[in-house]
Amino acid sequence: IRSAMEWLVPYVQDPSSWPYPTNKPIAEQLVGAVPLLYMADKAYGEPIYRQLLEGLTPYGLDHRFRLLFADPLP
Repeated sequence: IRSAMEWLVPYVQDPSSWPYPTNKPIAEQLVGAVPLLYMADKAYGEPIYRQLLEGLTPYGLDHRFRLLFADPLP
């Protein structure tokens, strides 16, 4: 899981570097990374996960996220 997160981080940092075709702009799809970054932050405590998570939370803390995680971002 950790290596998958390491693979994902550069694309969250710079969505324009996403090399694969998508139906929607990748920046719009980053909401899906919020729960992954949250869990990685809790599991590994790497500062980069928290930093990226805080950058995505304005549009990532939707009702599903709040239902899944009791302490969204203390």
